[in-house]
Amino acid sequence: MDFFEEAALRLKQQLKVTEDKGVAEFLGISASALNMRKKRGNFPEKELRALAQRRPELGIDVDYVLAGSVLTPLQQQRLEDNRQAAIRAGLDAATTQSLIDGIAAANKASNARRAEAYKRVIELLEFMTDEGVVTSIQQLELVLRADQNQSWQKTRDASV
Repeated sequence: MDFFEEAALRLKQQLKVTEDKGVAEFLGISASALNMRKKRGNFPEKELRALAQRRPELGIDVDYVLAGSVLTPLQQQRLEDNRQAAIRAGLDAATTQSLIDGIAAANKASNARRAEAYKRVIELLEFMTDEGVVTSIQQLELVLRADQNQSWQKTRDASV
């Protein structure tokens, strides 16, 4: 499957449509124009972005459609926590949104970079016993704590 087909499939999922014709209608272009773009491999990014701005109630995640990356539930919660903290700090709406967009983009880029590694971990876990899975999770938790401790120390050292 090429980029256009993958992005179109993600857009269909977001729009809850199954046919290219439905996608074309939402994007405000004809089905034949969408088909021509598909043949050329020219995804209608401009129209997608315009649709997302014009119809925010659809909840289209443009980055997800174009890149295939999404935020985890934990990342979504942290993003909302950051949004609330920015509001409490008195940042204006535009600055807050810019900050949140930047954090979200960084998280999505990280998830996209890690996608293959995540797939490999799942593949490996499928061949493990239940005990092996539990042991692997315990080891990962130890690595996470060490990584967090190292990050905290770097932050502390940088502020001194």
